[in-house]
Amino acid sequence: ENQAISKQIARTRAALGTPTATDELRTLSQLGIHYAKKGDLLYPVLKVRHGYSGPSDVMWGVDDEIKRELGVITKALKADSENYPLYKGRIEPLCARIREMVFKEDRILFPLSLRYLTQEQWFMVYRDLFEMGMAFVDVETMPRWPEGEAWMKQQSSSAMKPEILEGKVKLPTGELTLRQLQGILKLLDVDITFIDKDDILRYFINEGKVFSRPLSALGREVYSCHPPEIIPVVRQMILDFKAKKRTQMEIYRRIMGRPVGVRYMAVYDDDGEYMGTVEFVQDFQKALDKFQK
Repeated sequence: ENQAISKQIARTRAALGTPTATDELRTLSQLGIHYAKKGDLLYPVLKVRHGYSGPSDVMWGVDDEIKRELGVITKALKADSENYPLYKGRIEPLCARIREMVFKEDRILFPLSLRYLTQEQWFMVYRDLFEMGMAFVDVETMPRWPEGEAWMKQQSSSAMKPEILEGKVKLPTGELTLRQLQGILKLLDVDITFIDKDDILRYFINEGKVFSRPLSALGREVYSCHPPEIIPVVRQMILDFKAKKRTQMEIYRRIMGRPVGVRYMAVYDDDGEYMGTVEFVQDFQKALDKFQK
């Protein structure tokens, strides 16, 4: 991906001042996918499991700054290509920052990861890599890792036994087999994530396909799943939920041009004891399109 990013930066710089500049900048927006994989698959593992906080505390923040700046510029040029002279002076410094990040990944992040991640952790990275998507690269042309493929096959064959899937979950209003419950959850056009009372990510389902969630994130403390600047907000929200100062928080904004709703809700048992926090993420574009017809 970094080789492709370097080539895309060259194409973007060559297109500056031409009618294709906006299209090349839009293509560069795939950086978000590349940076998301670093944030979900490498930064937390290096920090939490191996004690190296530098990439997480520094690189993650720079990644977000680059994404924000790229988003501002592409949005402005998409709205009106005549805005180009206003943003011309910001594009070259942005390309320079992206090139610098490629250098830091190749010289610092990846060698550090190769040195400290275990074989098992690399298997998990490989598994989640394809689920999170490729940036600037056709997934069909990607070389496969035989050992990783064998590990994934083994993991798949050792999945839940049929008798467990047919076991029943008894609820106040009826009962379902675990297989039936899984089938129902897969039909929900929403991303659901559950964090337990100890702030550990215990469950997610990504049928809404708004945000990526790697399986390797399961069992991690929720704070390791967010960039440093967001952690204080997440921590305060969960503290408020535990103290019952509030029971939910809702955010509605456009993400990658889509109208997205994010709802955080505290989960309590029948005695009012805090059990955890659930996050619902939903893309409302289909609903808006229906209302506009």
